[in-house]
Order: sequence, then C-alpha cells, then structure tokens
Amino acid sequence: MSTLRFGVMCAGERLESAFAASIDELLKIEGVELALLIVNAHPPARSSMWTNLKRLASLNGTLWAIFQRLFPPERLSCYRPRDMSAVFAGVPRIRCRIIRKGKFSEYFDPGDVERIRGYGLDFILRFSFGIIRGDILDAARYGVWSFHHDDESKFRGRPPAFWEIYRGEPTTGAILQRLVDRLDAGIVLQRCTIRSRAWSYGENLNAIVWATAHMPARVCRDILGGCARYLEAPPSRTEAPIYRPPNDLQMLRFLIKTWSAWVKRQVEGVLLVEDWRVGVVEAPLHAFLRPGFQPKVRWLPNGKPNTFRADPFVVTLGPGARKLLLEEFDYVADRGVILELDLDGCGAPTSWPRTAIDDGMHMSYPYLLEHEGHVYCVPESWQRRGVSMHAFDRGQLRWRPGVPIIKDFPVVDPTVLRHDGLWWLWGTSGDDEPDSKLFLWYAPDLWGPWRPHPGNPVKVDVRSSRPAGRPFLHEGSLYRPAQDCSRTYGGGITINRVTCLSPTEFREEAAVHVEPWDRKYPSGIHTLVGDGALTVLDGKRVVIAPDLLGRRLTHKLLRLARSLGSRTRREPSR
Repeated sequence: MSTLRFGVMCAGERLESAFAASIDELLKIEGVELALLIVNAHPPARSSMWTNLKRLASLNGTLWAIFQRLFPPERLSCYRPRDMSAVFAGVPRIRCRIIRKGKFSEYFDPGDVERIRGYGLDFILRFSFGIIRGDILDAARYGVWSFHHDDESKFRGRPPAFWEIYRGEPTTGAILQRLVDRLDAGIVLQRCTIRSRAWSYGENLNAIVWATAHMPARVCRDILGGCARYLEAPPSRTEAPIYRPPNDLQMLRFLIKTWSAWVKRQVEGVLLVEDWRVGVVEAPLHAFLRPGFQPKVRWLPNGKPNTFRADPFVVTLGPGARKLLLEEFDYVADRGVILELDLDGCGAPTSWPRTAIDDGMHMSYPYLLEHEGHVYCVPESWQRRGVSMHAFDRGQLRWRPGVPIIKDFPVVDPTVLRHDGLWWLWGTSGDDEPDSKLFLWYAPDLWGPWRPHPGNPVKVDVRSSRPAGRPFLHEGSLYRPAQDCSRTYGGGITINRVTCLSPTEFREEAAVHVEPWDRKYPSGIHTLVGDGALTVLDGKRVVIAPDLLGRRLTHKLLRLARSLGSRTRREPSR
C-alpha cells in the first residue's frame, strides 16, 4: 500500500498527551494521513452531586471515588490534556449520535456509519466513546483500533493497571486491539509488558500508557511494508474475568499493599545493595538451551569493598589465551569502569585485573567482537548519548580511544552482530523503560552508516528485551540472550530464538529461561557469553552494606527534599 487514511474517535480539540503522541508518531510516517475526526455529539457528563452522594452512602466504591478525587488521572503526564487544534485543523469531522442498548453497549446511528464509510478509511483510532458495538466496527478497512491497558488474558474491564498490583502480578501488560463485539477480546495487533510498580498506582498506570504510544505507528509501518499478517489473526480467546472498580474492602487492601510496597522499597533502597560476581563455566553456551541445565560455576575473585564485578565478555586471542573484560562498579564513586584480565584455555586467570577502558563517566557491558582479524569493544556509556567502538592494539596491548558509530541516542547494553550480510545492533534506551523497550539498528558495514529499524521499538517486554550477552548460532538458528527483569533487575535470562531479522521485520520467541541456580548468588543472572567450550556469566546476591548506609540515606533525603521543593514551586501555577 502507498497510503493509509485513518480516523480518530475523540471528544473534541483536546486529547490525552499519550494518545496525542500516538497521532504524532503516525503523522511522521510518509503515506499516513489523518482523514476524519469522529466526534461524540453527546460526550458523557460528569456525575451529578446527587449521584456522588448516593455512591458515598452505598459504601460500595466510596474509597475508590475518594482516591480518584485526591489523585485524578489528569495529573499523570500520560493523561494530561493537550490542545490538538493545530493538528486537527482542516480535518473533516462528523458529530455522531450514540444509541445505547443495554447497560453499557453503544451503537452508532446507521446514517453516521455510512457517512464514515464514505471517507474510505483504512483504520479508526478510538480515544472516545464507550463500549462500541455493531456496524461501526467494520466501517474502516482494518476496523477500529483501541488500547487495552492490561493483559487481556488475565484482566478485562477496569480500572486499567490496577488489578495487577492488587493481585501481586510482577508485570503489567497492554495491547492494541482491533475491536470486536466481545469486550476486551479483539484481534491483538501489538503487545507490551512492563514491570509493575507495586508501590504506586499512578506510576504503574502512567508507565503502561506511555509504553503503548508507539503501537499504532508500528502497525502502520508493518502494513506499508507488507508484514502485518497479524491483522488477519483470530480474536483473542481469553476467558479472563471482567473486573469493575474496587469495592471499599478491596480498596482498603489495595492501599495497604501499595503502602507496604512503598515502605519496603524505601527501606531496601537504604539498607541493601546488589553484589554481583563473575563466574566461569566449562561448557559451551548452547548447552544452556537444554532446560534445567545447571553447571558448576567457578567464581572469580571479587574486588575491593563497596564494589562489584559484572557484565563479563570473553574472546580468544590465540591458542590457549583469552581476554576477559568486565565492569567494576564502585558504589562510592557511583560509576563503573572496564577491567580486563587474561585467562588460560580453561578459563583460569593468568593476570591481575587492570583498567582497560575508563573515559571518566560510567561504563559497563564491555561487548566484545572480532572482525577481519581485529578485536573491538563496544561498551555501554549511555550518558554520553551514543555508542563508541574501541579497537584493541595487539602491538601495544591497549585499547584505542572509542570511535562513535551511533550518536544522539542513549543506548543501553549495545549488542553488535553480523548476520545474513548485514550488521545489527540491539539495545534499549536509558531515557525510556531501559528494561523493557528494545531498539534495533542495521548497517552494511561495521562502521556504518547505522540506520534505525523502522519498527522501533521492535519489542516491549520486560521479560525478554534488554540484551544479556552475545547472540549465537546453533543448528542453523540465531539465539539472543535477554534479561528477565520482571521481578527484579537482572533476575534471570530468557534466551530468544530469532525467527525473522530483516530491515523491515524483527520477530523472536522465547526458547528457554535461565534462572539463577548457584546458592552463593541466588538473586540474579544477567549476562551469558560463550567462547568455544567456555561460558562466562555473572551472579547476584543482595547484601547489607553498613559503610554505605549514611551515604545512601543522605542521598534519599536530598532527593525527597528536591521533590518536595519542585512541587512547592509548581503549586502557584495550578
């Protein structure tokens, strides 16, 4: 297709900021145009005082109503109203009358449906109206698209992003769906999954709504590229219960849960620190594709107090000689540097660790690759908002200064691979859900020019997005290790099987999940790198650090003071 025409169901000239961002992303695509506004002629009015009083007197939903009054959704950045008059200027609009049937179902007047059909729309985005049913669902070529900010396989109904916290779910999901007559059980066009913010309903809702803003544009790019086969998929067969706003007892339990989670988070943030350590396994990386594989780990020595070592990468330099690079993070300096040490053929250290790369800012994830007889390191330094590549000088045995290959993007855990004649680079963003949103670039040469994949973000899934080591080939398939941060940062690794990798498409599926198995470091594993018959990894445990207690408490109090100060300064403008 050369062009896509879409309509927007809205209440007028103002739109929630995240939904407005979805339209912005659509209009950036060449060949996509906003062709019609479908306006609700009779938008729902605010509840009357009498209705509110009756709800309060019923003692059923009173606490939820009070909560909504104290913390209105409009205060969240995702729902903050935005004036769209400039974007909507000159766009035809139809004011539609709704026919209500039953308690919730809304049907469009047949005449309005025919008028909408006359605009030849390819799809309609729903940002207004209620539970719509009937002929309007087929008034555009690809139907009516709507967000559902929950995982429809577990939660249908409302309020969005609430019941995950109530039920103790580690993740919160969302979908973009093509609506059908069945509630929240449409044709799933896109999915995303983030870690639940159990300590704050507002943060959880804000995060999941923003995480979906790119979805309509992603589908449009797939349609224009001829790779949107999921449009013809059958509707979801979910049998999940349909939830309604919580009653007072449920709301009381919810408040206790969130307050407890908030207190736990504050206490752990002061008392506990993550202690990572690098280990060696005498087995090839593909052995981890066997479910339940739990080899013996030989842990390497740790560094000085109040530091940890993680993110190991290894490469063979010659017969019986390997080089290991890793991150050493200093809690006092609050940054990491890249260390190196030499290993023998069995992975035993043959030198003391020494500084390899240190540019004065935080560095980690020293990704190693070989190309045309040269060894390169592509470390993470996302605060510099780019990716640089360091070449190893075999003559002087040192790493040369980095050469930028990607600029103006804060890439986290850059992972580079040559596959099917192209170079590929995976990473997440330091500015936007770094554990969930996966971005992809490709280039004809290692030195570029690097182009962003048109599907970016190509994936939003906290369970299997953020890179966790070097991709590898096994029995003709490409596998990509990724972090599972659904319960905690670096809690486990999902090894994905890449099923499609091209300049227009990217798809992968989970092949196996690797949980930490060593009793010494039972809290996490987030790097898995192979080199022949050897694999290096890291493990996490959580410990109390008395030396850091005062520093961390001071830091937390200063952050709280700055937050209260910024709120005070904003107050007069409300």
